[in-house]
Amino acid sequence: MSFNELKRMLNINSRVLSDKLKILEDYEAITRIVKPEKPQKVYYQLTDLR
Repeated sequence: MSFNELKRMLNINSRVLSDKLKILEDYEAITRIVKPEKPQKVYYQLTDLR
């Protein structure tokens, strides 16, 4: 799911969402995927926590 999709779905401001996503990345609960496009696209997906 893209950053903007998450932002709209959760009705949250960009700063708070960015901070929370970074925490989830640090805990390896989500994976950040950067697509090399113009403009650059960033997607997030849940990590398999087995």
